[in-house]
Amino acid sequence: MWIAYIVLMLVACLALAAALCFVKRQSQFFIVLSCLFYAALICTGVCCASYHNTFNGYSILIFLSVLPLLLTLFKLKGAEQDELSDTSSQNTTLKNAAPKSASMQNLSSNNFSTQNAVSQNARLAQPATQSDDKINKLNAKTGKKSTIFAANWTAIMRGAAYAISAFCVAFCSLYVGKESPYGLLMGIALGLGLTFLHFILTKQNLLQDPWGFVANSLLFLAVGMLFSSILPALLYSLALDNILFSVGCVAYCVYLLLETYLPSKFNHLALAAAYLLLFATIVF
Repeated sequence: MWIAYIVLMLVACLALAAALCFVKRQSQFFIVLSCLFYAALICTGVCCASYHNTFNGYSILIFLSVLPLLLTLFKLKGAEQDELSDTSSQNTTLKNAAPKSASMQNLSSNNFSTQNAVSQNARLAQPATQSDDKINKLNAKTGKKSTIFAANWTAIMRGAAYAISAFCVAFCSLYVGKESPYGLLMGIALGLGLTFLHFILTKQNLLQDPWGFVANSLLFLAVGMLFSSILPALLYSLALDNILFSVGCVAYCVYLLLETYLPSKFNHLALAAAYLLLFATIVF
């Protein structure tokens, strides 16, 4: 009976994965279908665990690793838009204040002689240049604030979600591989190394984009933890479930790297393959 449920949920996952290939990522239907896709993955895992009634820490962690991926579907732009609106409003007020002061002084200068008008026009040039200097200084200051202090919360939230999900999967390697914490420590070191390598290859300035460094470090930390969980699983045994677990971690890493360098609406196919392989370890 549970085999029929597993087959039905597998068909549902594949159908939703195929439907996501024909929907634009900017549309609202993509979010709805993605939520259904993640829900189908969780239901598939529950059916696989119910087949042998193996609701242990390994299977529960794999279920939980799907939940943080829901956070990657949402975008947080409120803080960035507020800061951009504040800077634009300050710039517009300064620009509007300069013409008003100039027009009021021009009206008062019409009551004097032509010589006084020429002298006053020369005096008016100095406040205009001073106001332009103030605008330029304000633009420079706000530009620094917008690049350094304005955090890209969407990228940080996506990186944190991937890191939590990868940590759950990597912790599962303690159940199928050697029980040693050195794998996770190696994953942290590998993640930091990949982060600095990414910034070197892309020639990005760490001081100008510190929040991008935080988001990328979380993302590559997830890649490092997944890669580091392969070796303990294979060193412990070359059984079928260990091989499936290792291939599933590789597929998950491929998905994360594709999302980083080649974002596309077909990348979720690698994620579907990763979780189906991980769920297969529960059955076999």
